[in-house]
Amino acid sequence: MEHRNFPLYLPFRGDRTYSILGYIGQVDTYIDNKGYIDEPTGKIYICSKDKPPVHDDTPVIYVKDDGTYTLKDVNAPQVAEVFRDAYLYDLSMPTILNTTKEHEVLYNAEALADMNAATTVFIPTINETDDPLKKIVKQLIISKKIDINRLKHKLPEKYGLTNMKSALIGKTKMSINNFNMWFELLGATYEITVTDNGTDTQNPLIGQIRYSSDTNRLVEE
Repeated sequence: MEHRNFPLYLPFRGDRTYSILGYIGQVDTYIDNKGYIDEPTGKIYICSKDKPPVHDDTPVIYVKDDGTYTLKDVNAPQVAEVFRDAYLYDLSMPTILNTTKEHEVLYNAEALADMNAATTVFIPTINETDDPLKKIVKQLIISKKIDINRLKHKLPEKYGLTNMKSALIGKTKMSINNFNMWFELLGATYEITVTDNGTDTQNPLIGQIRYSSDTNRLVEE
């Protein structure tokens, strides 16, 4: 079996993209609405473990609490054809760098916003024009490989997460309030270290200044 770096992604019918997390019987846990590959056949099944299937038009793997499972195929040949590992694609950074030509335009902003609004898995794109705070939040989401839809319950407003996601992929600069909110939602902390760059010879900064979001304290070292 070839080595594969998960997650991989499977587009379906233009309005969904499923995150595929591994091979059936070879993963420690199963997650609802994520995909898993049946290694002998190459077929892909979408997981239903703690919740009923989100959609009834896909192959499903029903997982019990003891780890046993049953597979349900679909009758439509055109759907069965799509749910195979041959149609998976890789969005890892090395793959993107190796397959992208210099100065190649991959998308426009409106198309990206539409795709992210429609797909199951939100994968932000880091742009050169993004401000530093926005770049950090986007990289955090990518590195955690998280489905941010599961964070909706942490926000009091019904459309709170949708609004935050729209702001993240928009052109407006990120505020420190939104930055802190994203870190709280994503279960992360940050540190800021201020050092002298050597250009001010009259009043150079001696040592370093550190700020930790975990303690909300400034420390001069």
